Amino acid sequence: MPYGLVVLVEYLGVVETVSGEGRFVVKAESTPNVNDQIFNEKGTTIGIVKRIFGPVEGPYVTVSSQNGPVSGDLIGKKVFFRGESKHGKDKRRH
Repeated sequence: MPYGLVVLVEYLGVVETVSGEGRFVVKAESTPNVNDQIFNEKGTTIGIVKRIFGPVEGPYVTVSSQNGPVSGDLIGKKVFFRGESKHGKDKRRH
């Protein structure tokens, strides 16, 4: 990582369910964007956000695994996403 580069990682939530299709669902406490990378507690990329659904106050996030089928061991694990930068050209525009 280049000197001076700060990567913000935000807590997403806990994995609720897994599917046999290489996807899992997270009960989100923060809302990522579609295609944001998802990380485990060790900082390893484990998937990409594919869909955000449910109520605004407590959305769910469908994540597509980067490693194929998802193990049931993932249920109950905390996951994280790279947060947005709030400075200059890195601001998100809606």
